Amino acid sequence: MSTLDNPIIEHNDETSPWTIAMRYGGIIAAIMIVITLVQYLTGLSDPANAQSPASMVIGLISFAVWIGGVVMAVRAYRTELGGFMSFGEGFRVAFFTFLVISVISGVWNFIFYSFIATDFLENMLEFVQYTMEDAGAPEDSIDMMMGVYGRMYTPTGMTLMTLVGGAIFGAIVSLIIGAAMKKDAPAN
Repeated sequence: MSTLDNPIIEHNDETSPWTIAMRYGGIIAAIMIVITLVQYLTGLSDPANAQSPASMVIGLISFAVWIGGVVMAVRAYRTELGGFMSFGEGFRVAFFTFLVISVISGVWNFIFYSFIATDFLENMLEFVQYTMEDAGAPEDSIDMMMGVYGRMYTPTGMTLMTLVGGAIFGAIVSLIIGAAMKKDAPAN
């Protein structure tokens, strides 16, 4: 009787959340790399003008690509499972997709800041210092914050922030996507 109340969903053995996550995560990361390059080459990634309308639009587009791509990955996984998926399965594939994106983006950030935009992080530090001085912050506070930012705004620091931030952001958004996209099998 418990089998009728709780139907067992047969999964295809070839259906793996990692397969979907690698495919969609790789595509999303590639799109994000292209967006970053376009933004850099067109001059829209100016650290002194981070609040410009163009930067904000690009940020919104990037956010939409991340979320939309992960939703597509979860939908593809649910389809491969026969149209039904638990919350846990949805969370898992969404989170794995975010992890793939974060790892690829972290490697890309290291390459980008180390070899392509070598002065970008220095310009960011100069802008932070100028902003703090302009706001009238005490000199010892500026020195302390510049020490903190000096460690963060390095290729390695940016890579670590991408990995940790991607995992935290991914976990939160994966909870939402998993809950929104779960679809229980109908009870007989």
